[in-house]
Amino acid sequence: VREFLVHAMVQDRVFARLYPGVMHGLIFWGVTIQVLGTIVIILQYPLFTPFVIEWPRGAAYMAFELVMDLAGVMILLGVALAAFRRWFLRPKYLPGRWDDWFALALLAIIAVLGYLTEAVRLQAADPAWRVWSPVGNLTADALTGLGIVGEASAALHQYLMWGHIASGLALLAAIPFTKLRHLAVGPLNILVRPQRRSGELDTIADIEQTEKLGVGQVDEFSPQLMVQFDACVQCGRCESVCPATASGMDFSPKDIVRGLFESLHRDVTYAPPGTQARPLLGTAVRKETPWMCTTCGACISACPLFIDPVDSIVDMRR
Repeated sequence: VREFLVHAMVQDRVFARLYPGVMHGLIFWGVTIQVLGTIVIILQYPLFTPFVIEWPRGAAYMAFELVMDLAGVMILLGVALAAFRRWFLRPKYLPGRWDDWFALALLAIIAVLGYLTEAVRLQAADPAWRVWSPVGNLTADALTGLGIVGEASAALHQYLMWGHIASGLALLAAIPFTKLRHLAVGPLNILVRPQRRSGELDTIADIEQTEKLGVGQVDEFSPQLMVQFDACVQCGRCESVCPATASGMDFSPKDIVRGLFESLHRDVTYAPPGTQARPLLGTAVRKETPWMCTTCGACISACPLFIDPVDSIVDMRR
């Protein structure tokens, strides 16, 4: 439980680097608050459960509105920091793939549509507590200034509401197919990772009798290592501290994990039944690459999700 709370929820390793740590923290906690708040709102109605909860009410509801409003600001600020980092700062170890921008765009769309939906609702109801939803209130005033009031505002509400719902469901549906999968697989990897001391390699059981000492195909890796391949978000922290990369070698622990991830999904996850996995060396990983690693473990120490490229590299060497 402590491992999960410290590394998956508090995310202490993410904050080892200030800019990406704050960026990720804003998005993570903003989304977490919004999801929990949405669950509370849904439970106000007997739609999915035979009961309703009568919280929050009164002052608690005003605080609830304020927290939810600020959570949206956190998401938009985190997305802006992430976009600025990828568009302008461009660390050389940080790759740019379609799912990076897809996730950021979808998060921003969800937050913006949420504020617009809230603004139209505030226009129609004009509650006394509307100041407790500051961003929604400002957005409502902006719509009023643009002349979007009355019937025009009411007609807009259903499109905004359904767009907000659809974008939220799209985010949920995209989790298994994009790097958003780390929301589930990342904490899982933290929980199931081997509890070995730093620098200690996996022991070969019954080494005198075993027929295979290492791994030649991706389906021969342990299930725990396959979880690691899925959990990696390609943040590049491993590459930024790797001495082999720094020395100028054509080597990157990040690229090794990516190659193994692609091989796993090509030859196992999405392969037809009975498909024979291809040899790793020479396809997913160049034959000379595993021997460039110094097995120092710097990559493991830097990874927020405790992904261990060294175990995979040693398995391929064996």
